[in-house]
Amino acid sequence: MGKTQTSTARYWARMPLVTRLPALVWFTLALASAPSLGFAWGHEGHEVIALIAEHSMTPAALQKARAILGGASLKDVASWADDYRRDHRETGPWHYIDIPLADSEIDRARECPNGQCVIAQTEHFLSVLKDPSADPPKKAEALKFVIHFVGDLHQPLHDEDNSDKGGNERHVVFGGKTDNLHWVWDTGLLEHIDRNPEELAAELEATITPARPG
Repeated sequence: MGKTQTSTARYWARMPLVTRLPALVWFTLALASAPSLGFAWGHEGHEVIALIAEHSMTPAALQKARAILGGASLKDVASWADDYRRDHRETGPWHYIDIPLADSEIDRARECPNGQCVIAQTEHFLSVLKDPSADPPKKAEALKFVIHFVGDLHQPLHDEDNSDKGGNERHVVFGGKTDNLHWVWDTGLLEHIDRNPEELAAELEATITPARPG
C-alpha cells in the first residue's frame, strides 16, 4: 500500500468524516451505525476511556452495546484484549504500530505487514461489527477488541517508535525509581494521580467541550 501521514491524528484525517471525529465520539457513532446495532492507558486508563465513552453514547447505542457484550459494561471489558493476549501472543502486534518518530509518513507495507497492527485490526473488527451475518460471539469479541484498541490508538507510544520499542527500552526515573517510559505512560502516571476510574473520568469529562472535544 502507499504511504500515509505519520501521526494517528493525521491518519484519521485521511479517513471518512465519521473517523475524523474525536476518538470517543467516533467510537460511539461506530456502535450506533453498525447494521446489527441499532491520556494513560494501562488497566485503569482503559477503564477511564470506557467510562467516558459510555457517558458519551446515546441510551440506545449503550443498550445495544451491552446486549452484544452479554450485559457487561464497556468498563468491564476494557482490558479484555490485554488479558486475551497473555494466552494468544500472536495478537500482541495488534495493539500498536511502530511508526519511526523521524518519519513524516506511515508506510503501512512496512509498519503494518499483513495487517498486523492496531490500525488494521481496528478496521477489521469494526467491519465485523457492521456485518449482519456475523454471529453473536464474534460480534462480542470484535466489540471488546474495538473498545480496547481505540484507547491504544491514542497512546502515543503505541503509535510511534524512536528505536526503543515504543519507549520500552527508554529508561527514565519516575517516583525515585528507574523504569521504562512506556510503563510510566501506560500505568505509572495514573498510579501517581491516584484517582479511582470513576473520579478520573468525571474530572476529564468536565474538560470536554465542543471547542475542546477530547
